[in-house]
Amino acid sequence: MSTNPITVVTRSLRSPAARLAQLDVPEPLSSHVSSVESRHGVESVEAYVRFFEQLLDRAPLPTYAEVDIVALLESDEQRDALAALIKRAIPSADSFDDLETMNAMLFRLAGLGCDDAAVVEFVHAGMQHTLNERTGTFQSREKHFNYHDARDALLGCKRIFDAAGKRFFLDRGTLLGCVREGGFIASDYDIDVGIFADEITLDEVKTLFEGTEFELTQDFEFKVGVASPTGVQIDFFLTTRERGYFLSKGFRSIHNWYFTPFELMEYPFLGERFLIPATYEKHLDENYGNWRDPAIFYDLSYNEPCVAYGRGPEAISYLSKRLARALRRGWRYYSAAAANALARSFDLDVTDRLPVGVAPTVAPIDEPAWAPRPIIVVDEFDSYGPRQRRVIESALSLTPDVRLAVIGSDMNDRLTVAGAIDRVTSASGAPVASNQRLDVDALLADGPQAIVLARHLDTMLSSTDVGALLAAGCDVAFFDESTVALGIVDGRIVARSGDVIDEPNISAR
Repeated sequence: MSTNPITVVTRSLRSPAARLAQLDVPEPLSSHVSSVESRHGVESVEAYVRFFEQLLDRAPLPTYAEVDIVALLESDEQRDALAALIKRAIPSADSFDDLETMNAMLFRLAGLGCDDAAVVEFVHAGMQHTLNERTGTFQSREKHFNYHDARDALLGCKRIFDAAGKRFFLDRGTLLGCVREGGFIASDYDIDVGIFADEITLDEVKTLFEGTEFELTQDFEFKVGVASPTGVQIDFFLTTRERGYFLSKGFRSIHNWYFTPFELMEYPFLGERFLIPATYEKHLDENYGNWRDPAIFYDLSYNEPCVAYGRGPEAISYLSKRLARALRRGWRYYSAAAANALARSFDLDVTDRLPVGVAPTVAPIDEPAWAPRPIIVVDEFDSYGPRQRRVIESALSLTPDVRLAVIGSDMNDRLTVAGAIDRVTSASGAPVASNQRLDVDALLADGPQAIVLARHLDTMLSSTDVGALLAAGCDVAFFDESTVALGIVDGRIVARSGDVIDEPNISAR
């Protein structure tokens, strides 16, 4: 049901409190208007009142990605009153989108998790609704894209950024094409680039393209898109540098991409030099797994090792609807992929609700989609001084999982020192073999990306041991008083002494 435009104009002339009173909005919510205005401003008041007008007039609801009504509430009494209103409105919802919005708000108001029965039932209802739909398709991939137009669009984007002294880097499918194909991949339909949040904001990106030949086509919280005059789409993904990892988010945080931190380097592409992640092979590994061979089936929702789903009902609803649409079209691969994603990320087995004969097999997945590999720092830890602090803090900039392996006698005292160091994952005695050397097999059991050993303990690793660690994909670095920090050079974790890379000297051992 749509709202009469004359009614809308008449209401807008009345005060917010009067508009809510006309709707018989309960007192805890109607009297909250003044607090919303004083704390959040006039625009939030208008959004607050308009939400109730739409809810009670059965007009299409705004999603709470556009206006977060729940966040404007301050007391349990207000939250209970809103939940009661929403529950009364649910039976008369005009569309599944409205039903989805109202249920998502109820989940937040009740503090429900993804394993609650109400959420599971909502997922099943959404699947059934989608299975019963007469229409509905995935996002169209039929966008204008050919080599020459894409090249012109990317070069035009580069000129605009260069003129402003700003940086972007090739990412995702565009990076894959650059490295693997030396061009754009055949199945591509847009250009993907990344920007660092601490270097340029999305608003600044939009400003750069104002008055140019490019047109703004997407404007989301974590991504903006522009189109060239020939219709080639360029998506700018915002990447934030978190401690120990980089993070890129999707719409409503349904998809979250976690990456190992990287620096940028220049790389030849399209007759120019573009910035790409310096550790591009590792970055592509995290994006695609086996990226060196073209994939027959690929979907960013299911096939990217680094993707993790948000824990809210939006992600569950998104996956359940994609599953239902795939089932309706008879797409067994995508049906199985969506069911696997629901099982892996939310422990939801939906196969018992699917029609007989089309239910995909849900294969158990033992490991999470993305998990940081640890760095193990080995030292005596009889004290905690600048030498250890520089190494540990720089290790934490490379991974959130830093573990301390302690060497020496008086183990209780040493473990007390190591265990008091902030933000490390664990501190335990180092595994030592009978020959007083480090037990390499025990160290590798945790799947570390690097073993960082105090230089004065280097006799605890033989050249054979170092070779075994390197062969297993584990870097080896040594640190001492001159070490400034750990860093990544040519894809390896190394110790730096000023501008000098401290290479392991294993020939004498």
